[in-house]
Amino acid sequence: MRASILSNTIPLPGERIAIQDAVLDAIGEKPDHERWVVSIHEPQDRPDYIIDIEGPAFKWRRGFFGPYEQTPDFINEEVKNALRTPKATVVPLHYIGVNAPFDRSTPVLRGVAVEAIGSLLAPSHFSVWREEIAPRTVKPLSSARLGLVHRFSSTGPIGRHEEASKKLLFEVFTCLRLIKPTRAEFATVQLSFTEDGKADVFSVTEPPQIPLNVPPSEALNTFDVGDIEKLARTIGPFQHSLNAGPDSLKRAIRFLNIGYQGLNDPVIQLVTWVMGIESIFNAGKELTRRDELLRMIIASVGADSDVHEGSAMRNYFGSYTLRVGDALSDLFKLRDSLVHGMWIPEEWKDRVGHGTPGGTPAISWVLQPRYGWMRVAISDRSVIPVACSRVQVGVPVWR
Repeated sequence: MRASILSNTIPLPGERIAIQDAVLDAIGEKPDHERWVVSIHEPQDRPDYIIDIEGPAFKWRRGFFGPYEQTPDFINEEVKNALRTPKATVVPLHYIGVNAPFDRSTPVLRGVAVEAIGSLLAPSHFSVWREEIAPRTVKPLSSARLGLVHRFSSTGPIGRHEEASKKLLFEVFTCLRLIKPTRAEFATVQLSFTEDGKADVFSVTEPPQIPLNVPPSEALNTFDVGDIEKLARTIGPFQHSLNAGPDSLKRAIRFLNIGYQGLNDPVIQLVTWVMGIESIFNAGKELTRRDELLRMIIASVGADSDVHEGSAMRNYFGSYTLRVGDALSDLFKLRDSLVHGMWIPEEWKDRVGHGTPGGTPAISWVLQPRYGWMRVAISDRSVIPVACSRVQVGVPVWR
């Protein structure tokens, strides 16, 4: 049902109808049980158009003056803006370091910031969702102290603006994951705000029910203020690469996320991540020879790069260093063996592994406990495709 016109005192018939249609078009069709009324008034003592609109929990008045404002297109857009509800999409962030920016909002993109969200989400917001959301999900969503927040507005309940907001934050989250891999999972909460500032949750996207299977070297990582600041510097170039970069880079980023969010088997996870590494360097139509592929990776990353650089595990390894140049060839050999239905090469059985903080170094017939992952290194001005800057080798063995 369209809104009702209570009065329209614009004297010129053509102008009167054009302005009226512009207002009604901006309001759009409303449910039959909602009463929306419009008054359009041109005072006798001044050349203004004064428009009043009333609806459920909505009351608005606006004056329009001059040839620029008194046009159907301008009035239509202003009414639409007035009807838009302020909303926000929130991605709660866990695994936060002690020096994270809890005391300020850090802008990332236009409309997107890393904010303290402790007062934004509460368990009560999810009470009406108890039948749809797993109980173990509510506490992580409502207890996070920091989050990615995109503030926007839209006229409808759920539509393209809401989906675009979630897609945008997934891109930002992926960029943050590349900067600092952690156990953080992607989940969204969408809220609308009333005139008095109260928030109401209208959409929840839960994280995958399969827990993340992260390499041990990432298990202790936390986000700190440096990661957030780097995100603000690099998200622009990262988005440009997503939109305008080669398809091979887009595939690599997709394989990265699939390895985190969609796989719980370390063998398939390793194969998927190595596919991502190869995607970056196999940008042509012909398959790159193995020796040339390894040469390009080493040239991009550096043979002496420490696999555990930037990892919280670095402090536990002392002088022990796994160089990319030492691990790279074995990584591809292991991948080939697994893809063709074989297992750990026989000659690796006596290799010495390196324990985790809770374990002890032991002689093992696997490269324990490293599974493997791929990253795309990001500079301040451009996204440079490199791989294996965080490649770790090995899979656990099930008898």
